[in-house]
Amino acid sequence: MRDIRIACRIYVKDLTFLAACVAVGWGIGVITALLCMHFLMEPGDGFATIGALFAFFGIAIGLLARGNQNSCTRYALAVSMGQTRRSYLLWDSLASFLECLVFTGVVILLGMAERGLYLSLYPGEEDVLDFIQVFLRYRFALWIVLAACVVFVCLDLLLTALMLRFGRKGMFFFLVPIWVITLIINPALNAVRSNPGSLMSKLGEGLIWLGGFLYGVSGIIAGAALVLVLMGGSVVYLLRAPVRL
Repeated sequence: MRDIRIACRIYVKDLTFLAACVAVGWGIGVITALLCMHFLMEPGDGFATIGALFAFFGIAIGLLARGNQNSCTRYALAVSMGQTRRSYLLWDSLASFLECLVFTGVVILLGMAERGLYLSLYPGEEDVLDFIQVFLRYRFALWIVLAACVVFVCLDLLLTALMLRFGRKGMFFFLVPIWVITLIINPALNAVRSNPGSLMSKLGEGLIWLGGFLYGVSGIIAGAALVLVLMGGSVVYLLRAPVRL
């Protein structure tokens, strides 16, 4: 019971920080979208719920930097102040999952409000992304949200383990591959049509194949296995690793 009370006090405070990150992301996205539609778009170009997209990024930032501390610092402080490793990992992972789930619902509501705002200001235009409506139309969207929350918990544990093992360099081991992949995706997919036979188009074809594989049952099983391996390895290391402040 003591661990539960301590965890509740800590994570209730984190909700304010997380809400602020989501609100700031949404506000910046909405302002950006309105400026683009007013100055750059032509009638019939449609609109995109950029505010909701930025708000999703706000969830990630808010969860990774709760209390203005990275995950490794939170872990080290909790253990050094007497909380057991097992207790911290359990409650922190559960809190991360629930916060991610709750604020995903908040972002969906913000996206609906944003969509209504654009339709009222620019009647007749269409949402070119329309990803908010996917959450409302299809039942499988809930499973996607739950899976995404689990994946985030896994990535949070992985980042904690990397930073505990390598210090600040661990963040680069975590973020640089993600950054490089995001830079490659769009040019590679475009090269499939514009420059077939090139190395970049081969990468694009590989990405298309990977997307099709992950969409099937075999891909889902392989992805789930990878997540479990990464999560299990991170937990095993964190249960034994020395803590340094």
